[in-house]
Amino acid sequence: MILTLALVIAACGNTAGTGTQEETISATGPPIDDMSAPVRIGEIIEFGNYDWRVLEVIDGKVLLLSDQAIEPNIYHLDLKDVTWEKSFLRQSLNSRVLQEFTKEEQAQIVETTIRNPDNLWYGTKGGANTKDKLFLLSLEEVDRYFGDSGDYLNERRKKWVDDGFQERDNGSYLSNAYDSERVAILGYGETWWWLRSPGSVGASAAVVGIDGSVDVRGRDVNAMHTDMGGVRVALWLNMG
Repeated sequence: MILTLALVIAACGNTAGTGTQEETISATGPPIDDMSAPVRIGEIIEFGNYDWRVLEVIDGKVLLLSDQAIEPNIYHLDLKDVTWEKSFLRQSLNSRVLQEFTKEEQAQIVETTIRNPDNLWYGTKGGANTKDKLFLLSLEEVDRYFGDSGDYLNERRKKWVDDGFQERDNGSYLSNAYDSERVAILGYGETWWWLRSPGSVGASAAVVGIDGSVDVRGRDVNAMHTDMGGVRVALWLNMG
């Protein structure tokens, strides 16, 4: 089901100019689905030039993730230690990509305090919190919003063994029944996509694989080749 968000927002009242207020991302527990809101978790809605998947609805705000990868890109220009705060991709999203929205649409987008935890499996530093309008999901969030399995927090590691994932103490993958829901499309084909969390070392970032499994170890931040990573944008939208 696809809804046009402009109509939804109109039904909730005029929110122009409210997008600068600060909100904090990353609650714990299952995603909240506000039954009084006009949209539901899992719905696909239109906003700006893209279709968005609803991940959470709370207190008049909705967390959206682009339903497809909006573009291929790299996490950072150079192969060196970098956190989300200093990354090229963060700067690109909050300048070039943000400018694709109209001024009215930008005003709907909530500037959000983004928490950047260390990589739980490898101890790699996540860096300082940031304030962003557009961002990527973290390892914690991709697990929470696609099944809330707790596999990442509980370190249920898997490794590719004999043409399939099996639980292994030295595994670097999160894989479960929700892999298919995490699969992303870029153009006419499937793609792996970036998360904002660090990978196993400072010069890597975690990713969701082309099959929807989560590679907690990650890829080099400057991964730039024919299989360049996709970008799925997340944002909080003020609806009332």
